[in-house]
Amino acid sequence: MIGPKGKKYLGLVGTLALYIALANLVGLLPTLSSPTASPNTTLALSLTVFFYYHWEGLRSQGVLKYLRHFAGPHLEWYMAPLNALFFVIEILSHTSRIMSLAVRLFGNIFGEDMVIIILFMLLPYFAPIPIMGLAIITSLVQSFIFVALTMVYLAGAVAVEEH
Repeated sequence: MIGPKGKKYLGLVGTLALYIALANLVGLLPTLSSPTASPNTTLALSLTVFFYYHWEGLRSQGVLKYLRHFAGPHLEWYMAPLNALFFVIEILSHTSRIMSLAVRLFGNIFGEDMVIIILFMLLPYFAPIPIMGLAIITSLVQSFIFVALTMVYLAGAVAVEEH
């Protein structure tokens, strides 16, 4: 997804994938809860991704060139008001990525854990088993989605636009 520079980011992306997958699956063990069922954990993960991809964008393109891509595609002087609007929208878009990553992961894993707990209280030992099978799949899918979005954000930050 990232392109030829992708191997450079394998450490972060691979660590995130393993951590999130294992953290999601821990909640399926009796008496344990998933660390990713806490909004603090998912917020910390999303802030890490947010600061990392902006840091890499600044490092690979330089400050001015990286900030320029927030202003939109046209940088002529007569487009200045529109570019200012683009800049504000892009800043809001990038900051909303923090909550998007955090809430998506937290909500899915927390909801999955709650369904299993409620089913276990209603019909212990039998009802939660099929849901736990589905929970394994959704835990891995949520890990994949988080990592895929991280790679998309990194690719957008380090991409060099050629005209």
